[in-house]
Amino acid sequence: QGLSRFLAEQAVSRRAPLTLFGRVRTDEAGRVDLKAGALFPIVAGARAMALRHGVSATATAERLSEATRIAGAGESDARMLADIHAFVARLMLGQQIADLAAGRKPSTRVDVKALEPADRDRLREALGHVDVVGETARAVLSAQTPP
Repeated sequence: QGLSRFLAEQAVSRRAPLTLFGRVRTDEAGRVDLKAGALFPIVAGARAMALRHGVSATATAERLSEATRIAGAGESDARMLADIHAFVARLMLGQQIADLAAGRKPSTRVDVKALEPADRDRLREALGHVDVVGETARAVLSAQTPP
């Protein structure tokens, strides 16, 4: 239980990279680290929930789904977080492919201005929901595992 608590604390300690006015916070190159700002909290939260409830799945979406089902917690939040996870991973992979094609070293930093307007809007919305992982993790971790 100590490891699951530690992972949950790590998940909720990360804040989504948004400004006070809801814009995506970027570095001087106009990029945002989506691994640190979105994927890490979701993955760490899913791992914590899976450990707490004995879920053997290794895929993040499955961990979220099974742990929330076992705990009787918000399955709609689990689906939303799984969707955000998949969307952010797609953006990162797309950026990595573009970086390789341009002769740059790929990373987890995505050029926000290079995104399609619909993806930029969806990213802003998705990052606004990343904090749900903390609420979901708390609910799932506090639930008793059925015998």
